[in-house]
Amino acid sequence: MPSDSALQQEDNAQKLSAANAKNYRSVIGLLLYLSRDRADIMFVVKELASAMSSPSLCPVPLLRKLIGFIKHTGDIGVKLPFPEHGVGKFKQGTEVFWLLETYTDADWSSNKAHRRSTSCSIHFLNGCFCFGSSRSQKVISLS
Repeated sequence: MPSDSALQQEDNAQKLSAANAKNYRSVIGLLLYLSRDRADIMFVVKELASAMSSPSLCPVPLLRKLIGFIKHTGDIGVKLPFPEHGVGKFKQGTEVFWLLETYTDADWSSNKAHRRSTSCSIHFLNGCFCFGSSRSQKVISLS
């Protein structure tokens, strides 16, 4: 697993020094770039990136765990086969040239610190992964 449930706990830890905060931001910037191709780490990187403005000691062990996960799963990649027209992951239709499939989900405010839901989506074009996203919603859930 790239992370555990401590990822969504409230952060009351001591802030990082200026040098360590700069290093934290640099690593998160690299992970933001990498997470576009690795759908398995998108959510964790999004949560760790939310602490970039004033990083504390709380997300550092989670960042180390994520880096260890990436080291041990470094051979994972996105396979891009030659696309067949009208053939998707779960649907086949010979009447269409391009078949765009989108799958979405939300966690409905599982983060108790800020009560914002996370929406995620994965997009496939003719059965080939082309884009994935994981974003926090702006509206706070009340129920």
